[in-house]
Amino acid sequence: MKRLAIATGLVLFGSTGVMAANGCPAGSFDTTVSPDAKSYSVLFDNFVAFAGDITTCDIAVPLTGVPKGTIGVYQADYRAFMFLEDVGTESSISIDNSGEDVSEGFVGDVDTDLFYSAIVASNGDSVINSRATVDMSEAVGDDQGGFESAEFVELGRVTLGTDEMAIVTHLGASGELLVGSDGPLEGDDSVSLFGGVGSAMLGATGRFNLGEGLSLLGGVSLIQQGYETSSVSGVVGSVAVRYVQPGVTSFRPFAEAGVTLGGLHTTFADTPNDASTNMLLGSVHLRGGAEMALDDISTVTLGVSAQQSALGVDGYTLTDGGLFNVSMPDQVGHFTKLKASASWRAQITQDVDIEGTGAAGALVAHSDVIADIDGVGTVTAKAPISLFVEYGARVGYNIAPGSRIEGFVQGSTSNDYGTHAQIGAAYRLSF
Repeated sequence: MKRLAIATGLVLFGSTGVMAANGCPAGSFDTTVSPDAKSYSVLFDNFVAFAGDITTCDIAVPLTGVPKGTIGVYQADYRAFMFLEDVGTESSISIDNSGEDVSEGFVGDVDTDLFYSAIVASNGDSVINSRATVDMSEAVGDDQGGFESAEFVELGRVTLGTDEMAIVTHLGASGELLVGSDGPLEGDDSVSLFGGVGSAMLGATGRFNLGEGLSLLGGVSLIQQGYETSSVSGVVGSVAVRYVQPGVTSFRPFAEAGVTLGGLHTTFADTPNDASTNMLLGSVHLRGGAEMALDDISTVTLGVSAQQSALGVDGYTLTDGGLFNVSMPDQVGHFTKLKASASWRAQITQDVDIEGTGAAGALVAHSDVIADIDGVGTVTAKAPISLFVEYGARVGYNIAPGSRIEGFVQGSTSNDYGTHAQIGAAYRLSF
């Protein structure tokens, strides 16, 4: 016969957490979540199948604090019961998970409580899905079977999907420093050394004028950035060709094409085995717009850009030495970044100029992250679109002819993938 299950130490989460089939109609269950959002429990009031019935419940538990694109791995425990009075009567219980499926048949005389355990994974949409079925179609008389509860306890997470989005979102903002996207469109041939703290950078940039409005820009930098669930360090280099229409001063269209390459070492935060891996970043970008003179000392520049990126990830392992074991194969993610930007620049005195920049855009992931999870199999997930803003400010001072110092701040923030900011300084030598 059915025995009630009692959960303690849990906070009421609401009965909307499970999408019901005929075995668990609305109002016949409670879903609860622990204070640390690591454990979820579904208590059924009347999930029972009687003789002649097949009863099913589709369990869909929304997760708290698990970003979309992250795969959660859980130990699932199900409590059930079976009562068959007549010898020879048959019945069965089955559980279909995003992981290990469970199925057991019974032949009466049976009167027992049942306990099933499996490893399951969320689907990347921050939901645990499971289907429980009690088949009493061959039973007779007072025979009955059912489920009392389902509990899901987190074992670990696969965050690569959201980590990739954070890397491409924020590293792109820093990489644009290397081709002078935060400075004047034109200038003398020059080389510069710069450094920044916060999201740390240390590198060099250069500009070489090719004539007829064309210039070659580039740079290379050591870089270190930290995000919510990962951090990266390595070397990033960029090169671009820029065209600014010559011979005009009040309205100057421009166009730019460039390439960025990076070698990165990535460490994943809060992993039981301090997991890390190597990544290769490659991207191409197109940028265009126009600079317009507001008066004798100030200009505004409006532009749009598109960037295609590929991020290659070496395989790595996540494990706690127990039930949580995930093998991440070698894989490549592909991304599109679209952005609109604006900047204002003013020549305050002959030797001092200032500039402020802002941009907004979106980043789209085109590839699924692939994880091979022990007890589950292959699970894929794709991070949702990232909306982001970028900002920056710069002040420059000409300390002597051909010699200049600059101070800058710049950063980016995303709706789902954290924030990065840095403050830095540069010395530029023109010739």
